[in-house]
Amino acid sequence: MRLRYLLLLVKIVILVLLQVWVFNALYLFRLATPFPYVYILFLIPMDVSRVGITLWSALTGLLLDILSGTPGMHLAAFTATGFLRSYLLPLFVDSETNRSYSPSLAINGWGIAFLLFLLVLFHHTLLFFLDAVGAFNWSYFALRLLTSVIATYVLSISALLLFGRRPHNR
Repeated sequence: MRLRYLLLLVKIVILVLLQVWVFNALYLFRLATPFPYVYILFLIPMDVSRVGITLWSALTGLLLDILSGTPGMHLAAFTATGFLRSYLLPLFVDSETNRSYSPSLAINGWGIAFLLFLLVLFHHTLLFFLDAVGAFNWSYFALRLLTSVIATYVLSISALLLFGRRPHNR
């Protein structure tokens, strides 16, 4: 049990560092910034409580804010997204699924891909809204949101396809 959470922590730290050192510097077409750290919500096992998901999300967002110099933006957006994940996940996972595994395409089917899209859309909308509060430009907001959602979704769905294998019997 402890090893499971230690491995989860290592994966989260790796994704956060990749986000800070690689993806934050990317501005595809001077608009899109991928935020594949949202995939962290698909690394956390389904049996983690709502409070646990929200806490993991808040700590991850806080770590991102500290390392990125964005005061509170990732904390607010990712905490809200993690909170939403805990309520949406039961709609996409049947009751007979082993909850000790992380959500994946192999276990839960393509409904998980749609859940990923909804969470990415929600996260990016909130993050970009918080970023643009001072000087709001609707057309730039919409274009940046659309391109970043697409970039993040493509990276995250690729991760689901690559790493979301069917678990072995224990």
